Amino acid sequence: MTSWTGGIVADSGGALEYAASMEERKHHNHVGGTDAPSAAGFTFEVPASSGEVLGDWPRSGDEDLDLALESALRVSDEWRTRSHMDRVATLHHGLEEIVKLRSLDEHFADRLGLPGEHCVRYRRQAYRRGDAVLHRAPSVVPARGVALVHVDARAAVSGMVEELFLPLSNGMPVLLLSDPAMPFIADEVCAALESAGLPPGVLGVLHDDGLTVLRAALARAEVTRAQVRGTPALIETAREVFDARPSGPGFADSPFGAGVPGGNNPVFDARRLVDHTYLVRVGSDPDGAAEEVVRRAFGAEETWSGQAEGAVGRVLCHERVFSRFSEALLGTLDELSDDQAGLPALDPELWEEVAERISLGLDEGATLIHGDPAGSRRPKRDAILTPSVFTNAEPRMRLARPGLPASVLVLMRCKDDAQAATLADELDGEFANID
Repeated sequence: MTSWTGGIVADSGGALEYAASMEERKHHNHVGGTDAPSAAGFTFEVPASSGEVLGDWPRSGDEDLDLALESALRVSDEWRTRSHMDRVATLHHGLEEIVKLRSLDEHFADRLGLPGEHCVRYRRQAYRRGDAVLHRAPSVVPARGVALVHVDARAAVSGMVEELFLPLSNGMPVLLLSDPAMPFIADEVCAALESAGLPPGVLGVLHDDGLTVLRAALARAEVTRAQVRGTPALIETAREVFDARPSGPGFADSPFGAGVPGGNNPVFDARRLVDHTYLVRVGSDPDGAAEEVVRRAFGAEETWSGQAEGAVGRVLCHERVFSRFSEALLGTLDELSDDQAGLPALDPELWEEVAERISLGLDEGATLIHGDPAGSRRPKRDAILTPSVFTNAEPRMRLARPGLPASVLVLMRCKDDAQAATLADELDGEFANID
């Protein structure tokens, strides 16, 4: 049906359908318990794996940050004065709501190009990790001010839940800055927690496609705790801004001075996004271990194209089973389907990481037994990450040090299981957290 309005021809049915579809694409910040577009009106698009657009999210700025911090501080007393037991119970109810979010599976599937059933694990893992945080959350005098949380999308729902639940359980309102690669994670988690009874305004969400609002927020005196999980480069940038803040009176919780729990000592917590170590012990089944390592290092349903937080980057293998394990690993890789054997590089940083680590391994004398010696040299938009495996590597090599999770696996021999366990603790523990 076509109608005339002011000299303009419009297909009323098509126009309404188009307007409705455009409205569905629009997403907003969440401030004071309500959705709000960015003050400047600017947005950015998030693509699906198909090339279509998942939606438009707001680009936040100083005015949006002002509103979010003011809102958080307005409701801070209400949340702080609740009992620790009550806060934990509310967050636990929130976990139950998060694990029901089938819409998250759909968002992940569209963004990553995976079947929806492969994405269920992200919700389940979030429940396990969140429950663990709440069980050990200390009951302390809440600090005044606002906690800022920023989590890399590759840490998925579980990483966000871990970072949010510590300050929330301790009575601090939180400003959550989403990762532009997957901003829907922040939206869904915030909605689930508020539906579970979190007072409106205690958790605010701002979106941005860069570091503008993150830098601005870290420089504010109202932000007394920052929790950042991401790449070393992001953490370094965030830490520099946080440390450069001008000192001021700020908030005071305790008359006893600095160093007392509840006092106004600004806190910066950071956790690097790094790969992990897998142990193959003398009594391990080489075939079963090989399948597990391939799944955790390169499996599509486990990672964002093989690079998510938690991906295996090193294997410490007892020397008695090393040869059998290596053969089984290569056999398992040869059996991968075309979809598993080559996955798109969703993040240009990862494309560069793979090329640099392959070059480093070859320079240090390790042997590349699977993969392309040149790494991925295609244009970034077409980059394909194929599994790369090094052997003849030593723990002293830079290649063996934890790095950004990528589709590169390093195999190392160990004389006994005790040595392997000690080395794994040293490698994984040394680089995971920074004060």
